[in-house]
Amino acid sequence: MVVIKKHLTRDKIQNPVVEIGSRIVTSHSEYNLKVRKMFKGFEYYGVDIFTGNNVDLLGDAEHLPFKSNSIGTLISIGVLEHLQQFWVAMEEFYRVLKKGCYLFIATVFNFPVHGNPDYWRFAPEGLSYLVRKFEDAMVVGEGKIKDSPKGIYVIAKK
Repeated sequence: MVVIKKHLTRDKIQNPVVEIGSRIVTSHSEYNLKVRKMFKGFEYYGVDIFTGNNVDLLGDAEHLPFKSNSIGTLISIGVLEHLQQFWVAMEEFYRVLKKGCYLFIATVFNFPVHGNPDYWRFAPEGLSYLVRKFEDAMVVGEGKIKDSPKGIYVIAKK
């Protein structure tokens, strides 16, 4: 949450805000609700492949139900590691995001296998490569061990 608040400031947020993977699951219930609350006052849609609490629209990250260049702020927290074809989702994120708007991604690197399925782990260099089409991108690691961060965060401007 600190990374979002520090780098994705209110002046950078545009409507609509879309959170990919928004469904509340037991291990993340507090986290998902905090994300939605951070964007109070903005047009906000939670998207997930399953119905449930905090889900406004059903959608697959690899086939998003939005027109090209229609999203103002796109958030993906703890999703990429669970996608078989994460590179397809990244193309979708780029497609739906409006020019000049921001993408925020949080994913894991040094973290136990979780959820079902759990396919991938991402190094900072790998995420930098995935957002190479964006105009500006910042990739940061989080954790006590410099060479083995727990989480990796991306803020990229299209």
